[in-house]
Amino acid sequence: MSGTLAVAIKTAIITALQAAPGLDGIQVEYSDTRDMAREVVYGGQIEMTQRISGGRTADGHTTRDETGVLQLHLMVMKPGGTKQDTEARAVAIGAEVENFLALNTPTMPSGTLDASIEGYVITSWYDDDAANTLLTYRIGTSATIT
Repeated sequence: MSGTLAVAIKTAIITALQAAPGLDGIQVEYSDTRDMAREVVYGGQIEMTQRISGGRTADGHTTRDETGVLQLHLMVMKPGGTKQDTEARAVAIGAEVENFLALNTPTMPSGTLDASIEGYVITSWYDDDAANTLLTYRIGTSATIT
């Protein structure tokens, strides 16, 4: 196989999170959308690197290991709320994401995928009538291209 598994990896992680019981009632999307709910989880930037893994497939292609980072965004908006309110809610949603990924391996049509939280950034701000928090996770990924 040629190319990258970046889109397949992002799709697998988002699809898995869409089925996560702890995220019931929370919008989970592949990327940001025009009509986001007040609580939403969505995929962001993907950065990948590849290295030859030393094997060959039956049809002669060289296998490669692909590692990278997917940004996963959790946005919480609360009209009339405070930054403390939205940060606390983002962290609670984030705990569901962390627990789900720790216990469940997202699956892809081909290849294997490992994904784990590497770190995060929390940013909060006020707009005209609401407090907003964006929690961005860095999800480390590893897959083999066959």
